[in-house]
Amino acid sequence: MPIYEYSCKKCRGVTDFLEGVGAGEEKKVCKHCGSSQLVRIPSVCSISSSDNRAGDLPCCGSAGNCDTLPCSDRGVCEK
Repeated sequence: MPIYEYSCKKCRGVTDFLEGVGAGEEKKVCKHCGSSQLVRIPSVCSISSSDNRAGDLPCCGSAGNCDTLPCSDRGVCEK
């Protein structure tokens, strides 16, 4: 089941909902303020292939070590 994010028009908080295909429309309310004035946020698409070697790289895609900038100044990848 896909997860969709919604932005609240009232408080600008973001709430995500697990939505099943073919399931009835459930009433969605903001988890921050309880408002039902929500707008779905467009999702970003990610495509990978078996030839993609990005899995061998740190999360920023750099061939360098994550203990140097721009990834981190604490030795942990932060991107």
